[in-house]
Amino acid sequence: MIRRQLLTRLVIPAMGLALAVGASGCGDTPSMPADQVIQKASPAIRAANSFHFNLATGKVPSAPAGIFITGVDGDVVKPSKLAGDVTATYSGIPVKIKVVVDGKDQYWTDPTSGAWGPMPAELDMASFFDPSKGISDIIANVKGVTSDGTENVDGTDTYRLKGSVPATALKSLSPEVTATGDLSTTLWIGTNDFLLRQVRLQGPLLSNEPQDLVRTINIKNYNEDVKIETPVIK
Repeated sequence: MIRRQLLTRLVIPAMGLALAVGASGCGDTPSMPADQVIQKASPAIRAANSFHFNLATGKVPSAPAGIFITGVDGDVVKPSKLAGDVTATYSGIPVKIKVVVDGKDQYWTDPTSGAWGPMPAELDMASFFDPSKGISDIIANVKGVTSDGTENVDGTDTYRLKGSVPATALKSLSPEVTATGDLSTTLWIGTNDFLLRQVRLQGPLLSNEPQDLVRTINIKNYNEDVKIETPVIK
């Protein structure tokens, strides 16, 4: 069994999100001030019934001990369901893990056996992807936000905003956040519906992570009909 300190690293690097952004951009000036866009974005994502997310983590000099997320692809369904395929390293060895959250019950495929079982109690995979918690924390705590033009992300026109988010403001994602600085932040928010389409964070959440570590989340397919099946544990 992985120690608690290492288990919580499943969520943090999963927030550890570093994807080289694949959207095409343009330099148009947004017609709405950045602070007004942010004000509209938080209630918009909280009202979403479902969404698809994709995560990836930037390359680190050496794989951390325990589990370190390098990518996640999954779905969230309100009020409390999540399913995702996770790629990670476990003590430096590449592994693939599946996770399912159904209310208070959370399941994963054990990194060593591959069998479905209850997720360790110390690990709360749902927190970050709950529209009323982790993702909203990023929007709610961004500071010094400025407009940075507009950009088309996966066919959706977005406002591109820049600012920073204190690492300490993200402790709702995991008690293991140990960094104290600010993370440089770029947000892509839909110009018509104000839904968050992408967020890019640069900087450490753990004190031993590199300063230039980049994390990105891509979010799409809001409010689609998604079915998530809870695994049967034998």
